Amino acid sequence: MSTDGVVIVGTGVAGATAALALRTGGFGGDVTLIGREPHLPYRRPTLSKDVLLTGMAVEKALIKPQTHWDEAGIGLRTGVAVTGGDTASHTLELSDGAGLEYGSLVLATGGAARHLPGLEPGPRVKYLRDFADAAGLRDELERAGSVVVLGAGLIGSEVASASAKLGAKVTVIEPAPLPLVRVVPPSIGERLAALQRGAGVDLLLGVRPGEITVEPDHVAVGLPAGAAVVADLLVVAVGTTPDTGLAERLAVRVDDGILVDERYRASADDVYAIGDCARVPNPLEGGTYRAENWSAAQDQARRWRRCSSARCPPPRCRGAGRTSSVRCSSSRVGPRRTTRWRWTAR
Repeated sequence: MSTDGVVIVGTGVAGATAALALRTGGFGGDVTLIGREPHLPYRRPTLSKDVLLTGMAVEKALIKPQTHWDEAGIGLRTGVAVTGGDTASHTLELSDGAGLEYGSLVLATGGAARHLPGLEPGPRVKYLRDFADAAGLRDELERAGSVVVLGAGLIGSEVASASAKLGAKVTVIEPAPLPLVRVVPPSIGERLAALQRGAGVDLLLGVRPGEITVEPDHVAVGLPAGAAVVADLLVVAVGTTPDTGLAERLAVRVDDGILVDERYRASADDVYAIGDCARVPNPLEGGTYRAENWSAAQDQARRWRRCSSARCPPPRCRGAGRTSSVRCSSSRVGPRRTTRWRWTAR
């Protein structure tokens, strides 16, 4: 590709929206979109909904069909990872052995499911982040008679709902006093808790898990006072961590996310970051924040395009924090409100 082209790493909604916005905004240079997954860019919210409930194929969740990317002149390279590179020479190294030059590099690497130490994915322990995770979890849910979910955030709540609808006996363990405590007001959390319990979910709020034991035929999660929940399957849904691995290999500054300015510029020349992996300035409260949701990723991608063409609008702050007309995530630099998970596993 030409050295004035744009390479976007990450085929989630942020990366896909950025690529499409370049074309609709009139950019005529090369645009290359690179992703580790073998699929075309797809809508991740379907993973914990339609994929779990119906086994929906990934083709039905695509953001755009292959023909659209071809007609837009966007080069899609799926099933390939960017393993390294050099920001001084504007070059990247790919997992298939190829090299790539760029004029501008956009890191839209997203996030990964937060793993609990000692609880690696396996037949009895599942995490949910990509389509392969969802398809595998769907297969297990069809066989599991009982499921325990750690975490009552968005993913944990949706997995619990889907599991119950598929006929499993479901227990959710959450240290916070209500579901989705970081996302919605208490009144909504209370309503959600009532709906979950009405659907037969055993919702254990304000409870920290103790020792977690994984055996070939079951998993046991310790509770206070010596009790335990025994189930066929454990789903861990305790949040996400930003995927900053490539940024770190490129010597780009990170701090619980890739640090960027109001124009999404990272610490290296001609390198930008958007979406779940980016830590952006907070125009309301100062400091920085990460927004981990679909709408914010789209907003950041579109604003990055406008900023890159010198038409940068005033910054918006839209994330997963306290409810207001303009919202920021509570996961900002400085004091951070986080739910701390403590456990032991063997």
